[in-house]
Amino acid sequence: RLPFHDDSNNNNNNNNTIPLYDQAALQAARFAELSLGALANNQAPLALELSNASVMCLRNCIEEPGHELCLYDIARAYLLLGIFRSYRGDVVRYFKYRRVCMSHVARLRGVPHVDALVAAISFHDSWAYMIHNASEENIPDIDDVLPRPGGCGTG
Repeated sequence: RLPFHDDSNNNNNNNNTIPLYDQAALQAARFAELSLGALANNQAPLALELSNASVMCLRNCIEEPGHELCLYDIARAYLLLGIFRSYRGDVVRYFKYRRVCMSHVARLRGVPHVDALVAAISFHDSWAYMIHNASEENIPDIDDVLPRPGGCGTG
């Protein structure tokens, strides 16, 4: 269930409503965007609240598969949350969220803007590697926590 969803005013049961999974996916991505904006605007408490709201929405996305276009929003939400965490100094969490993001990206075929998402991941990866002095040994190892998705390289 969405933490902000209210069924009390919805008396019609037509098929024009968006499924809860898809609503959660769209809200997760939007909350993640807003959390980065709040962080850039020096509103750290608001940024953390929006980040937590995004995580809650993503938890609602786990239960059932949704539309393929919503997978893009889920992947984007995970990337934006990772970027948010890295700017707050938690680069380990960035790599964890990035790994989950890439597992969703690997399932997307023919969805518009996936190349832009992969480019954003590559750009932020270069930043993360610079933070760790471009040393492979200094990059956090998350393989024990999150296995590599199928089809990903070993290096």
